[in-house]
Amino acid sequence: MNITAAIPPDEDLGPALNTIAWTGTIVSTIFVGLRLYSRGFLTRSISWDDGVVVLAALLNIITSAFLSVAIASGFGRHIIYLTDDEITRALYYSVIQRPPGILAYCFPKLSLVTLLCTIMGNAKSRAWFWFLHSMNVVLFVTAIAAFTLFLSRCGSVTALWHPSSPAHCSDPSTLITVSYVHGSWSAFVDGVLASFPIYLLWNLQIKRRQKFIVIAVMGASLLASAAAIVKTTQLPLNDPKDATWDPFHLFISTYIETDLVIIAACTPALPKILETVCYKRPRKIVPQYEPESGNSFSHRLQGYRKFDIEDSSTDMTPLQDDVERLHNKEDE
Repeated sequence: MNITAAIPPDEDLGPALNTIAWTGTIVSTIFVGLRLYSRGFLTRSISWDDGVVVLAALLNIITSAFLSVAIASGFGRHIIYLTDDEITRALYYSVIQRPPGILAYCFPKLSLVTLLCTIMGNAKSRAWFWFLHSMNVVLFVTAIAAFTLFLSRCGSVTALWHPSSPAHCSDPSTLITVSYVHGSWSAFVDGVLASFPIYLLWNLQIKRRQKFIVIAVMGASLLASAAAIVKTTQLPLNDPKDATWDPFHLFISTYIETDLVIIAACTPALPKILETVCYKRPRKIVPQYEPESGNSFSHRLQGYRKFDIEDSSTDMTPLQDDVERLHNKEDE
């Protein structure tokens, strides 16, 4: 047997993983900024679910930052080419980025559920209200269970980034099973968030703008559901033999799902922004004239008290000249 043939080449997937992670993080953060601009300045309707989305964006940035440190230490390369210090640092930062990473794709789904319940907004939808929120409860519970098993299965958590140290680790089948349950449920939640808008469009009489919102949510959630399904197929790599190389596709699919659900949670901001940028024309206001009581021309000025001119090209000079002429006539 040729031993050298079994040794993989020294390839580095780290830069590709870093690029994908930060590209998605930047794009999703821009959408969060647009949402805040719309809710804070255009509609002035900031609420608690905006804070949830901002928290998800911050957690996503933290996760990407930890991943970058892990990649700088050798994550994305085969473990046999790394020194002991590089292995420790790469695995340490790849482990601690998981808690904020899990919460980063769970929180936006809470915001999406709140949005759909708000659009329904009637007593007949109470059953749907409890169903949608119950989905999120199960999602968070399974996420906490999976990550707790991941941290505790080798007794000491430090064994996760010191693979050569002696440690008695439990059978990974339990961890893989719970991870499958969580990954499958996450894909199911994304699928419900993608298909539920069909119910809204079919059964409820809603405005055109709201239809745009639910269709946009449906599209982004469908893509997130596909990413979640891909992620679920990679979950056995929670117990990899090549711990700095094998989880590559698991990490990519997780980051893509996170970015897509954050973007889906921000789609309600788009219609108002598009309306403001593309359709709203500047308004020109003629100063109000408040004539003193007893002026002979007071009734003649009633028609000039305030004008909202939709077409900015309208020439207001004749109107202003007319008002000035009336003032001069009264002074005489």
